[in-house]
Amino acid sequence: IVVLGGAVSPQLGGDARARLHRGSDRIREAALLYHAGCAPQLLVSAGGGVQAPAIRSEADAIRALLLELGVPEAATIIEDQSRSTAENARYSAA
Repeated sequence: IVVLGGAVSPQLGGDARARLHRGSDRIREAALLYHAGCAPQLLVSAGGGVQAPAIRSEADAIRALLLELGVPEAATIIEDQSRSTAENARYSAA
């Protein structure tokens, strides 16, 4: 299951949790599909470079939310270099 970015903002210093966006339902749906046994792993493909004042990338923030939804960390793969949908596809394929 591929979970694309656009769901949360990178966490800033002082944030307890990631700030959700309109696309955040994709995180919940991915967790539901995982728990239904639709796939053994989730690939989180969400652009990377953490720039100040961010303390965590979007991919890491999505992973944290998936963990809260009961997805084991071992079942998640992070792709955090992409900056566009085309790069999501290219880097995720690797």
